[in-house]
Amino acid sequence: MKMMQHPTAHMACEHNDGEQQAVDQVEPHCDGWKLASRLFVDNYQRLVRAARRHVWNEGLAEEAVQDAFVRFGDVHERCAPGSEVAYLRSMAVNNARTMARRRALHDALPIAGPDHQMSVEETCLQAEKSKELHSAIRTLPARQQEVLTMRYLQGRSERETAEALNIAPGSVKVHASRGRAQMRRTLADTASS
Repeated sequence: MKMMQHPTAHMACEHNDGEQQAVDQVEPHCDGWKLASRLFVDNYQRLVRAARRHVWNEGLAEEAVQDAFVRFGDVHERCAPGSEVAYLRSMAVNNARTMARRRALHDALPIAGPDHQMSVEETCLQAEKSKELHSAIRTLPARQQEVLTMRYLQGRSERETAEALNIAPGSVKVHASRGRAQMRRTLADTASS
């Protein structure tokens, strides 16, 4: 096995004798992938059940958990020792919630498929919903408009949106949250009047 200098050389890598030792040279991603693999065996079904509470089928819950494990292999250094399962659970549940939000948005703005002919009434209702949604978006500050458009209408991830707008991923979350809250208020006011 070829060994190379790794930027996080303080990480421990399991050796043949089973002990964890700090080493100067480790295989890239040695700890993250070994740890993710061990955690996968021990916690996969429990994490799928947690994700299943947020999505409408087992396959999507499994996808959310699998994505969390893949990402965990790369970002495991961020979590404190002993909190790996909680970190994975948060990642899996957040993935599932994102899937649910995207599904809700898709359901709120139905797009007719090639085999579906919308009735005149469906077309009018869809046009009215679309007009209300676009009017509500236009009431938001420019940055919130950009974030909501990229995240929910274009389907970009938080990271992609942050890179495109040259802002921090945390700022994307804040702008999206505030924008959604304001849109809920605006759409509720529109519906009550």
